[in-house]
This record gives sequence, structure tokens and C-alpha cells, in this order.
Amino acid sequence: MSLHSLGEEYDEFAEARRRAWWMTYYCVLQGSIVSTTPLAIVANDPQFVTPYPRFAADPDGWAVLMQAQQVLVSATQFVIDLNKCISTRTNMPYIYERMQQLDTWASSALAQSNLLPIVPPSMNCGDGMEFTTAQSIRSISRIKLSSAQIKTHRFRAFSDIPIFIKKHCDLTAANSNNSAACNSAKDSRVQNGITDIRCSCGGLEPFQQSSSEYTPSTASSTSSDYQSISQYSFTSGFPFSIQHSAKVCLRAALLISRMFPSLPIPQPIINEPKSPQGMTLQPPNQLPRTMPSFACCLMQGSYAMLMIFYKARVEKQLSPDYGNKTTPSDRLIEELRQGLERIIATVTNYAAAFEALDGMRDEIEGAYQTAFPQL
Repeated sequence: MSLHSLGEEYDEFAEARRRAWWMTYYCVLQGSIVSTTPLAIVANDPQFVTPYPRFAADPDGWAVLMQAQQVLVSATQFVIDLNKCISTRTNMPYIYERMQQLDTWASSALAQSNLLPIVPPSMNCGDGMEFTTAQSIRSISRIKLSSAQIKTHRFRAFSDIPIFIKKHCDLTAANSNNSAACNSAKDSRVQNGITDIRCSCGGLEPFQQSSSEYTPSTASSTSSDYQSISQYSFTSGFPFSIQHSAKVCLRAALLISRMFPSLPIPQPIINEPKSPQGMTLQPPNQLPRTMPSFACCLMQGSYAMLMIFYKARVEKQLSPDYGNKTTPSDRLIEELRQGLERIIATVTNYAAAFEALDGMRDEIEGAYQTAFPQL
């Protein structure tokens, strides 16, 4: 069919053929992202010359989405390469260079995704569904690019310290089957002000500040700057500081938490109070969204916000004004709490129709309850 090498045809089926090809391409990349495996194709193969589809309301929407998918799959390959280099303690200069390239690429693509379409919304050619889809594609692109930023900076910021009990996407699991990873992260947890993560399937225990290991004299070089001393002494050549990478992860995670609720919810065209099967329809704002092909982005965002929360909590406890007045850490913690609540609400909505997401929802909600037990 040669869908990958179509020209500038403009017959009545041209748009359908273009969408068929680029969604096939998108799904191939998605398979690599979800499974954290090497890409089965060359993402930028010069043979892929089919023009992007176009929305009348947003002519660049498809190009933005495909670039976001390319950035995310590249960040996933970076995680694969990083894990190999860490385990063998070799080829770290390649990792440093690749990290800088991905950071620049993701930042540029995110800026492009934030640009307003050249065609104003009033010119949506009367097709409300196409206009809504075009808007959604922009939001999905921002979610994917933010997830790519977290993947790129996560190890530098947090040393991949595990929080979630089970394995989700490419995040390290804190279970008994992953005791080696937990042991290797033990020293880093101490330096980050995060202790008492047990390698156990029994539950996620609270992170506690160790008073014997933290004193006000060490605070300025640790939590206040989002800094830690990695247990990996051979990784000192990263192009970004721990503080910078943590801030990138924070901004990306908060953006993810805001973009998911902005996605549309189903709008049934049935006017009857009951569905054809006789089941009463839920209120419109409670109808489950479709299965997200980017659910892992929820986990990436949750992980980053939880890690920042524990760093901020240590900073708050070490502050001279602790307990006396509202501090910047208090405001940050409140913002993180709201962000996690938005993500929990989102994944709960998805899980109403797709029970496979129950595990993700339970993990995030359990970690949230551990972080904010009084709420």
C-alpha cells in the first residue's frame, strides 16, 4: 500500500490514508514506550515521507503530536541506555551528551506545543469534534513531552529511588524481587533525607527523616537545594545539577497533573435517560474517558511529585522557622498535594472503564495517603 511514502494527493481519501499511516507509526513507537524496549523501526527513517494529516482548526497539531511521540520514545531509549551504562559502569560520556540533547529537544518541542494555532478557533469549519480533537492533541503532546522530561532528568534528580511497590512502566519497584535495586539506593536515600523505604510487598511505609543523619548544618547542602550525593561516584559528569533536574521534574509533573483534567470527557449522543441496555447513564462529569495510551505519564508525574514532596518536607523540618509561620516549603507541599489529587481523580476516572488501571490508581493513592496521612 506504500502508506509511508504518499505524496501530496488531495482526493477524498487522502486525509484518511495519511491518518492511517501516522497512527500506525504512532502505535509502533507507543509499543516501545510502554514496554521499555528498543525501537523496532528507525523513527526518523527518510523513507517516511507521507505528509502529516491536518486539522482545519490546527494545521500543525499532527506534527506537534508526532514530534512529542518521537521525543518520548527517545527518552525511553535513554532510560534503557542509562540502565545499561550504570550496570556496566561504562560509556557514561555518551549518556551525558544524550541527556543534554534530549533536554534541548524536549524543551523546544514543549515550547512549540504551547504556541497557539495559526488558524483561530472560530475557523473550525463547523466540525466541533475535529476542533475538540485538535485541542486534545495539543494537551496530549504536552503530557508526553513532560513525561519525556521526567524520564530524562529522573535519575539525576532522584537516583531512581523506588516509591511504588509494584513495577509500573520503567519506574523502579520497591518490592522483594527488586532487593538489589533497593540496596543500591540505600545510601542515596540517606543523602536525600529519605529513609525507611522497605523492599517489601507488604506495603509502602512512611518516609522518615533521620535525625541522626540530618542536622541544620547539613541542610544547606542537601534538601534546600534539592541536592544529594549520589551513590554512583562514576556519574559525576552529568551536564545538569541535581537541583536543576529536580526543578525540571517538578515543572513537568505539575503540568501533567493539569493537562489530564483538561482532556474531554465522553458526550453521549443518546437523549434517553437510560442506555439501550437499560442501564442508567452516569452524570456527564463522571463518565469515564477512553483508555489512555499515555497512562505511564501519570505514574511518571506522580513519582516526581512524591519525591519532591519528601525533599520539601525535610527542608521544612530543617527550617529555622519550622512551626512558626508559612514557609515556601509549605506552599510547595500544598501545590504538590493538589497535583497528586488531580492525578488520582484522573486515574480513578479511567479505571471506571478499564480495570487494568486499578493497580496504578491504588499505588498512587496509597503513596498519597502515606505522604498526607492527616488528610
